[in-house]
Amino acid sequence: MSPQGNSFFCSGSRETSDGEGEIRILTNSATKNTSRRCPPGLVPSQAKLDSNGGEMGFLRSYGTTNFVTSLRAIAATMVVVIHTGAFSDFGVVGKNVTEAGRYGVEIFFVISGFSIATTWAKAADYRDFFVRRMFRILPLYWLVITLVFFLTRNGCLPPNGWIDHFKTDLSIYNYLMHLAALIPFDPTIANTILGVEWTIPIELFWYAALPAILAWATSSRRLFAAFISTIVGVAATKGLAYLLVSNSPGLFAKWFPTSYGPFFLIGVMAYRWRQAPSEWMQKHADRIVLSSLVAFVIFTLAGIPGQNFVVSIATCMIISLLDDKRLPRVAAFLQFSPFLYLGTISYSLYLLHFPIAMYLMQRFHMKHGLWLFCATFLVAVVASSVFFLLVEFPTNTLGKRFADKLHKKH
Repeated sequence: MSPQGNSFFCSGSRETSDGEGEIRILTNSATKNTSRRCPPGLVPSQAKLDSNGGEMGFLRSYGTTNFVTSLRAIAATMVVVIHTGAFSDFGVVGKNVTEAGRYGVEIFFVISGFSIATTWAKAADYRDFFVRRMFRILPLYWLVITLVFFLTRNGCLPPNGWIDHFKTDLSIYNYLMHLAALIPFDPTIANTILGVEWTIPIELFWYAALPAILAWATSSRRLFAAFISTIVGVAATKGLAYLLVSNSPGLFAKWFPTSYGPFFLIGVMAYRWRQAPSEWMQKHADRIVLSSLVAFVIFTLAGIPGQNFVVSIATCMIISLLDDKRLPRVAAFLQFSPFLYLGTISYSLYLLHFPIAMYLMQRFHMKHGLWLFCATFLVAVVASSVFFLLVEFPTNTLGKRFADKLHKKH
């Protein structure tokens, strides 16, 4: 999609890719010409200018893959759906749709694989790549973990169900293991603060490991071999967990990083195919994308097993092949500004929504269902907007600057 034709960019502006998805915006107006640099993947929203011409908000943008931000919004919303039991009162179909929300995590992992491959291709070196990724995820995670930990210990927030399930407590050991992202090694505490934090060490693990795989898997054959290896890794993780782990081996395997390698590799495949799709994929792109979407809808509504595989393949095909020339209506739908906004704050939304739902259930005696979903989603969007503007956005900027300084010194 042409940046000039995107209503989410500043009027009269032009963009150039600069580093890790960074966008340099040159704005021309009748009164002044300014050049300003936005943090990675963020551009000012045209619709959010104050009377002085300053930006009042930011939307993530990645050029022709702008729709990936909306996929993040969909993934985050799916997770909120499952945790609030949004449609569970609407018969079998409603229950199936609600249960399908759990696969929002797989969408996140596929997108992460794509993003890691994209960032790695543009990074100056491994240190540059790793610093940017750590600043992307850790500062907000540390802050939210700390806030929820102490608010729960002081009785301001109710403890989540995992504490009762494992009959554990919010000890300093628990807190430090969370900060160090070592919780996969102790499933009895792995999800006891936020209720969703088990995915963060998985992201961190693959931030560290995937560049090595990318450096080796330079051909399609090697990439396929790496993919098969990650599938073997899933089986090995489960087998070893049941042999060596006495307390909740199933959860140990479920929450261990190697159990999700295939989804990150599918994201890498999406990157490779988008860079150089085969002639057959280009010829049948419309049918492939539509078939993937239809399969996802059918599997979701009917509750057919294998949804995690179907949703990951659908996400891969959309990322690989979608643009404004192929299926322009789908592309336009996935670049609707509210979706882009939700995708921009999706990380904050993911981390915050479960403690918010727990609070609403305790304070207002709300039960799982549509009203809890609506209330949780509304409060979480407001809170996530604040956290994004005050924490996530500044720390992303700091990480970029720090990486640039390190690169200049060497």
